[in-house]
Amino acid sequence: MILRECGPNEMIPACVTEGKTVKEFEPEFFIVQMAHGQPKTVKDYNIMKNYDFPFFNRGGKVPNKNDYKNYIKKHKNEPS
Repeated sequence: MILRECGPNEMIPACVTEGKTVKEFEPEFFIVQMAHGQPKTVKDYNIMKNYDFPFFNRGGKVPNKNDYKNYIKKHKNEPS
């Protein structure tokens, strides 16, 4: 990936890799490790509370509008 050039009256933050400001960087720069930042006081480590969201890219039935509406109705009283 390459940083775009600044336009007039615009400021883009620098991308720093290995202590140097660079214009070109790998997309892995945006990957965040989920293990970092987990509070030690929380005992429920399951991030995915609801995993029944209608999926589109795994073959099978293609979800429609009603599938998404039913999902929202099912989980509307749960904290997000």
